[in-house]
Amino acid sequence: WMARHPLPLSRAQSWLVRAGIARAAGDEAAAVGHLRTAVAALEALDTHLWANAARRRLGETLGGEEGAAHVARADAWMAGQGIKSARRITAMLVPGWRHPG
Repeated sequence: WMARHPLPLSRAQSWLVRAGIARAAGDEAAAVGHLRTAVAALEALDTHLWANAARRRLGETLGGEEGAAHVARADAWMAGQGIKSARRITAMLVPGWRHPG
């Protein structure tokens, strides 16, 4: 229902839900696509905290050099806002990403 909600933020956040579902189903490509859409939609709404949490999850999902760049960009923005733990705030805003170890 979030995707049909009249509030733009709900529609943008629905892409995060879709990304989490795709990731849980093992569809990393769909998760990446949904996260890219979420980042763009959240940035367009000037909801920078949400956008950077989504960007951090995108980076974690992508891995490699491109993923590290997304994580670093998100972490730098959050540090600039006085956020002490980008990892923890991301876990609160975009839960469900589990990593081995």
